[in-house]
Amino acid sequence: MYHGTSGNGVYAYDIDDGTIVWNSPTSGRIAPSRPTVANGVVYIGDWEHVFYAFDSTTGSERWRYDAGAILNHDSVVADGVVYFSDADGVIHAVSAADGTAIWSLDTGFGITSLAMSDGSLFFGGSNSRISRLDAATGAVEWSHPVPYSPRHIVLVDGIVYVGGWPYLATYDAADGTERWRVYVGTITNSPAISDRLIYLGSTNNQLLALDRATGEEQWAFTVGEHRSKELFLPLLLSKTVCISAAMTATSTNSMPGLVS
Repeated sequence: MYHGTSGNGVYAYDIDDGTIVWNSPTSGRIAPSRPTVANGVVYIGDWEHVFYAFDSTTGSERWRYDAGAILNHDSVVADGVVYFSDADGVIHAVSAADGTAIWSLDTGFGITSLAMSDGSLFFGGSNSRISRLDAATGAVEWSHPVPYSPRHIVLVDGIVYVGGWPYLATYDAADGTERWRVYVGTITNSPAISDRLIYLGSTNNQLLALDRATGEEQWAFTVGEHRSKELFLPLLLSKTVCISAAMTATSTNSMPGLVS
């Protein structure tokens, strides 16, 4: 298990007992982005504009890339290329092997989420648009305005699932045609998707299950009032959906919790 910290470093933990396997320093803090792990390498960016590749077994630094702006979003790795965005709205594509720049695209607005499928890169932006790029060249293939702020993108079976405020919507990955859109409030993280259902947490203290084909609500589970109203990334484990929450013991003290 890997994670970055606001204390300028990346940690690797043994999943059996939680002991620290290695800790590699970074030039700046890492938040709120999460490490991306692919082919024995851990990829992560920091607030000092540096994007890193660490050996997943030893923690040794393989290469670094100067992006020129704060890096605080997750990256995507596919076909030997790492894709990530910076705080100035530039999307970078660099070689996963050595960090050599392949292309970059200045979108002119903040990037909220990246996702990859079948040679195309999908992203949402603070300009209330969702877009698709050719992953090989960075050329825009389509871009559509949406009546909300798209923050979380997941691709499954040729469908783009986009969550934000206050909607969850689906689009055809080929041309961006909207399939359905439903009001859900503020979505706190990327939805988890099974064969039939979509699971997502919201800031109204609920875990929701929606039908994949129509967006119809199938059920809603309200987390106890002793917790805060914000639920985080849902996770599917066999036939169980788990979601973490910020559990509030008093008005001034809190601790993370996990609900399943």
